[in-house]
Amino acid sequence: MLSIGELWRYPVKSMLGERVETVSIEESGVTGDRAYALLDVASGLIVSAKRPAHFGRMLDWRATTVGEGDGSPRVTVTLPDGSAVAIDDPEAAPLFSAVLGREVRVVSTAPDGALYGMTFPDIEGAAPMEFAEMTEVEVRDPEGPVSGIAVGLFAPGTFQDVSPLHVVAASTLAALDRSEPSTAWDVRRFRPNIVIAGETSDPFVENSWMSCEVAIGDEVVVQLGPSTPRCVMTTLPQQGLPRDLGVLRTLARENRQEIPEYGQWACLGTYASVLRGGTVRTGDRVEIGAPVT
Repeated sequence: MLSIGELWRYPVKSMLGERVETVSIEESGVTGDRAYALLDVASGLIVSAKRPAHFGRMLDWRATTVGEGDGSPRVTVTLPDGSAVAIDDPEAAPLFSAVLGREVRVVSTAPDGALYGMTFPDIEGAAPMEFAEMTEVEVRDPEGPVSGIAVGLFAPGTFQDVSPLHVVAASTLAALDRSEPSTAWDVRRFRPNIVIAGETSDPFVENSWMSCEVAIGDEVVVQLGPSTPRCVMTTLPQQGLPRDLGVLRTLARENRQEIPEYGQWACLGTYASVLRGGTVRTGDRVEIGAPVT
């Protein structure tokens, strides 16, 4: 039997998130997920750790939801030195700007036509260079050219990269850990909302779930796909995890998948859209249905 092994929420885009036991899922994804983001004033781009030279350190900043049960939850950001600030505090943006050395603003609504910035590591097979060239914007980073990627491609109005949900199978991480033990295949590198655990031991089993309807618990139904392209964020250091380009090199070698209209990418996991929302709890049963044609 397959079940929900872990549930994750990331209240602020590109900051560390929180593992939770219960989430509410709606059409736009997990309630409270990527509820906020930072905007880089100089470039006009939504801030992303996919530009590591400027923003990779945000993976040491933890965003947590406080007072969730009282009807007025707030998001608090804790920095590596232990200082904490509410994301909607007027002092938050100046503090973040001072730490990053770049002026940023806190935003809770994606501006029309919003793009996030992304650089591509020099790893063969990780991403199609044609895509990088096609999306290049007039912004330069120490890592090289910056691509501007539409925010919320299949989740308009959100700060999601692509789709409302991101799903990973625990068996995939376990199989990679067995085959490449020198790399830490920690789930935190991949930032899923849902980790599916259970009977399968197949690596990259998510590939066989593409286009399937999936029932979760008593209420929620999602449709899986497309595969999740992986980026430089999977290789970056964060609390307890070192920088490791081997993550992306392995995926480029072992699991390149065709993303319709966007070419072949190193992938792990799958995106998902929400067909019916509701409440999901750790341990809920997961049933993979037939592919939808």
